Amino acid sequence: MKNEKEKQRYSVEASARRFAKRIKRVEEKQKRLIDKLVYGQPSKADEWFLKQAIKSCSRQIQTYKNSILYGKKQSKGQRK
Repeated sequence: MKNEKEKQRYSVEASARRFAKRIKRVEEKQKRLIDKLVYGQPSKADEWFLKQAIKSCSRQIQTYKNSILYGKKQSKGQRK
């Protein structure tokens, strides 16, 4: 019984589900940041930080998608 639960916990499907949840969370965060950038009238400095945070979210989403597809994180050297 316990072994069966562990298999379910560490299965590829379970891993993909966890990454899908993370992707959804990061996409929501990115949407909030974009709204803040568009509708919030930020100062120049705040605008730069918001853009950096949005780029960071994009990178995170891509990493999670690669994790689902290939089962491993993308190393820094392989980033474009």
